[in-house]
Amino acid sequence: MNDTSASSEAILAPRHHPATIALHWVTLLLILLGLTAVFTRELFDEKPARAFLLAVHRNSGLLVLIMVAIRLLLRWPLGVGAVNNYLQTRLRIASALGHAALYLLLLALPLVGWLLSNAHGQAVQLFGVLPLPTLTERDRDFADQLGLIHVDLAWALLALAASHALAALWHHYRRGDAVLISMLPRKGRRSVATPL
Repeated sequence: MNDTSASSEAILAPRHHPATIALHWVTLLLILLGLTAVFTRELFDEKPARAFLLAVHRNSGLLVLIMVAIRLLLRWPLGVGAVNNYLQTRLRIASALGHAALYLLLLALPLVGWLLSNAHGQAVQLFGVLPLPTLTERDRDFADQLGLIHVDLAWALLALAASHALAALWHHYRRGDAVLISMLPRKGRRSVATPL
């Protein structure tokens, strides 16, 4: 039988823990906020507006770093991987690899941004109040390299996030399983077809 076949049996769609769902969508919103801020910044010549948008970008990145750290700490206690245990082994492996790559990029991107700020000689503060450690000394050449890496990681994250979303839609519309439903931020459970 192929992936698209499904039995007429219906099951209740399993759902992730509410904390996992909240962290997932808050992380997405922070990524979108940081992305919007950095692209909007290019529309302004005024230094105060550019500085404000850069601060929004940095704080969004730092909050993503915090959200991902919390998600990783809660991943096993909340049984995140167990929700979709009904999937075929190859789909679970692909999911695990995709999530590992996402987590790696979500950690690396803000850390490289933090290093980039320090390499430009700028101290990093969360919300302009909480000073964070300096990870590297001022170094213009290193900052140039980090800037290129930061941009490359950002594009890689966007590509991986898009494939993540497409995979969720494929699970929902092609396979008819509960992968997408399990992460939707709404109450109650829906019946779904049982994939074979």
